[in-house]
Amino acid sequence: MGKSSLRVRTMHRLKQAGFACAAIDITSIGAADTTVEQWYAGLIDYLVTDLNLYAQLDLNDWWQQQELLSPVQRFSKFISEVLLVLVPQSIVVFVDEIDSVLTLPFNQDDFFAVIRDCYNRRADQPAYNRLTFALIGVATPSDLIQDRRRTPFNIGRAIELTGFQLAEAQPLKLGLAERATDPQAVLRTILDWTGGQPFLTQKLCKLVRQVETEIPVGKEAHWVTELVRCKVIDNWEAQDQPEHLRTIRDRLLYSGSQNTGRLLGLYQQILQQEGLTADDSLEQMKLRLTGLVVKQQGKLQVYNQIYATVFSATWLEEVLAELRPYTESIMAWEKSGRQDESRLLQGEALREAQVWAVGKSLSDLDFQFLRASENLSNRAIQAALEAERQANQLLSQASEEAQQTLQAALEAEQQAKQTAQQTLTKASRRAVFVSSLGMAAMVMSLIVAQKAQDKTVAAEATLAATNVRLVVAASREEVLAGKPFVGLLKALEAAQQLKKLSKTFQDDKTQSQVIAALQAGYGVSERNSLEGHESVVSSVSFSPDGKTIASASADKTVKLWNATSGKVVNTLRGHESVVSSVSFSPDGKTIASASRDDTIKLWDATSGKVLNTLRGHESVVSSVSFSPDGKTIASASDDKTVKLWNATSGKVVNTLRGHERELLGVSFSPDGKTIASTSWDDTVKLWDATSGKVVNTLRGHEPVVWSVSFSPDGKTIASASRDDTIKLWVASSGQLLNTLEGHESDVFSVSFSPDGKTIASASADDTIKLWDVSSGQLLSTLKGHEYESLVLSVSFSPDGKTIASAHADNMIRLWLLDVDQLIAMNCDLIHAYLITHENKAHFCNAIPPAINKEQRLNGTPHSTHIKGWHHSLY
Repeated sequence: MGKSSLRVRTMHRLKQAGFACAAIDITSIGAADTTVEQWYAGLIDYLVTDLNLYAQLDLNDWWQQQELLSPVQRFSKFISEVLLVLVPQSIVVFVDEIDSVLTLPFNQDDFFAVIRDCYNRRADQPAYNRLTFALIGVATPSDLIQDRRRTPFNIGRAIELTGFQLAEAQPLKLGLAERATDPQAVLRTILDWTGGQPFLTQKLCKLVRQVETEIPVGKEAHWVTELVRCKVIDNWEAQDQPEHLRTIRDRLLYSGSQNTGRLLGLYQQILQQEGLTADDSLEQMKLRLTGLVVKQQGKLQVYNQIYATVFSATWLEEVLAELRPYTESIMAWEKSGRQDESRLLQGEALREAQVWAVGKSLSDLDFQFLRASENLSNRAIQAALEAERQANQLLSQASEEAQQTLQAALEAEQQAKQTAQQTLTKASRRAVFVSSLGMAAMVMSLIVAQKAQDKTVAAEATLAATNVRLVVAASREEVLAGKPFVGLLKALEAAQQLKKLSKTFQDDKTQSQVIAALQAGYGVSERNSLEGHESVVSSVSFSPDGKTIASASADKTVKLWNATSGKVVNTLRGHESVVSSVSFSPDGKTIASASRDDTIKLWDATSGKVLNTLRGHESVVSSVSFSPDGKTIASASDDKTVKLWNATSGKVVNTLRGHERELLGVSFSPDGKTIASTSWDDTVKLWDATSGKVVNTLRGHEPVVWSVSFSPDGKTIASASRDDTIKLWVASSGQLLNTLEGHESDVFSVSFSPDGKTIASASADDTIKLWDVSSGQLLSTLKGHEYESLVLSVSFSPDGKTIASAHADNMIRLWLLDVDQLIAMNCDLIHAYLITHENKAHFCNAIPPAINKEQRLNGTPHSTHIKGWHHSLY
């Protein structure tokens, strides 16, 4: 606070005292878009300009003469051979906004190592005693050299700026005398509200001067308090000009999503305990650097009354409610009177919520919601264990009965063989005398043996039939659990086992059960489930030729799959955190992946090798997209920017700034002239891809806009939002065309079919919905995954016949959209298990074509529409 004005005043005094002064503003040199050579050349240019050295030095020639040295060596040599030689007096170099150095795309430790080297040289080179650096910014000395293997930046001393005390603020009293008989009382009340914070103190003094009425004697405190509430606190976001309170808010909420929860939890403890013992931990230091809290008498406290009133416990609860990962679920649960258990958290969602809750003082509602979710999870686990126990018991009983029957049959068979052998032996001895009697005994023995063999076959068949019924039961359970595709596979397994039995043991009840199971799965459009990721699958994309699928996951990998077989082709490893987005280049040769490790990686699609790592974003990279010509890559980040990169060199071409909050999605138009981006600020922005200027801002969604997509002809834009809707916009004008409603929770992803006639949307309500673009009508709903399996991304195959979807249960699923192909495939698939039976064609032919068309793709069992047709199967 007050850093820049303090630097200006200090420089003025130093120059009057005969010092040579130079001021370097790091932000004006550049950070993310600047190369290491450009950055160090910029530093030297500042020094040459401020110290008027251009008459004595040709910087271009000098820089070229040092080309064999690294940029940091040139900087060090400039100090020793130019700066200290050409400037005879004492020199003070002010480096402002030093915290910007921490975001450089190259190693900034070298810069601070040079400064430390200048300090160390004072011992044997007296000229260096004339040189002093003053580093100004929102940072601590320990931040400056981050490589713990190097000597820390432990030279000089840190100067922590504090607020105005009453004695220091006395000059301000002169300006208040025109409005108050007792200006000291007014000033004291102002400082009571601001805590001496320089900007707020001067702002309140200015507000007092702007009021033309006299401040009543004895009413100074009340008068100033009403002024603060009216002009600063009420509707503070709109009145915050020049921006100050919003800066505090943004530092707290948007400096890095991985730290936000911890900082908010720490701030919550300070509010609840009216202070917190200071321990100078990293989290406490980061909270102090937001400006919201200060260290006083060994405790962290809210800086002033204005901050405490604006960023109150109520405000904090609202922010936490927005940031909590289960807001939609807890609100729906509360709305149901806390009775709807389907809204409780399970599996990975529950584990993420429990991790998020650590260190936070939760409300009673949060506590009860998480406790109810834990109880439901425990009950579900117990129920699953009990079901497994009962199923094992049933199978064990059936197996035991069959084994007993089988054992009895085997014993009877053995006894019959022994009897037959004895009879044959005796018959041979008496052959001459009793041949006819011996032959009769032998025949009887063989009959007994045959009956024993029949009992053995029957026992085996009984056991097999029992297994068939168990598999059918498992199929039914999968269908009821919302997994018809798995149920269909179980039904086909049951049919295969039944087919191996002879017709004698295919009783009507078992046959009917198998047929019913096949019917239940007949309309399933899910074609495959790709398993291999170890965590949430966040993004999925088809290659341009449709033969390969790329998926990005929270397990820090990108996987490539054969789109036909569903087998993993390659696993791309290299990111250090969650991979949030993946995209193929138009020629299919390169894959781009965006990650929470703040980078984009480019991979060779054939070998899986890393081609380049693009660094420059200051925070999480949430989305990445290739331009139609493949020459440019666009990336969206939590640092509130879109960056355009040269796909060949990996250099930043442009940085687009305009969103007020973190970005979530980015997409090129088909002609490559326009870029669309989405953000937490509830908008979609359209940018000119050449100039980087905002062309239009689309407003209409209420909360977050997760993703955006252009139609193939580029005329329509679709956006997906937390408000549970998809909006269609005219790309040229930004006019809203339609709002598609039907999802019950966040819509995370939206994609146009290749012909532009259909839109697929992926949602937190565990479904994929297909919409007609022209009418906005809902065509069908795809649902076949496990409960709580959020659908995070959806992509059409290039031929438009298949959809790939990414899920929070670590799976990728493929869905067949072509109706005729779906019917043919299901018929062929089922016929393959029924080839021993006559009139198998009736299985499909008996289903009216209209039903095939209308009922496809929704995963609903068709048996209610098909009566009597199945009797011809057997």
